[in-house]
Amino acid sequence: MAHAVLDDEHPVDFCTTCRGVLLPRGAFAMATNKRRAWATTPPAEPLPLDRSELQRHLMCPKCRRRFETYPHLGPGNVVIDNCVRCDLIWLDFGELRQIEQAPGSDRGNRQLPRIDESYIREGSMRAEPEDEDDDWVRLRRRTSALALLFGILGD
Repeated sequence: MAHAVLDDEHPVDFCTTCRGVLLPRGAFAMATNKRRAWATTPPAEPLPLDRSELQRHLMCPKCRRRFETYPHLGPGNVVIDNCVRCDLIWLDFGELRQIEQAPGSDRGNRQLPRIDESYIREGSMRAEPEDEDDDWVRLRRRTSALALLFGILGD
């Protein structure tokens, strides 16, 4: 792993072999929101979620415990690897760009949402506002990402 700085403000580590990025959850939230808000290129149609990536078993390079692996709840159809203990996110090469380029009303609007601990913990990086009466919204708010994943796979 090598050290780098993302967007001139977020210290990250990256793999010089696969070019994946390891970054704190807060830096992930700030970088994705800022990149989406200031995007000037046309949005790209997201690739379908590759469900086979949900079966991978990656280890946190910091504490050597297994990452939790689940679909990113925001735009981009990417699979996130997260170390809950170290509060780190692993992104494969290209996934940050996929999130940045996905369509959504937050893209290119120059508005940055307030980012606090609850925003980061609840995975509130959604591209569109959601209907409070929607069963899916209530399910997402009541369950952890892992429980949500099992709910999706069980349908």
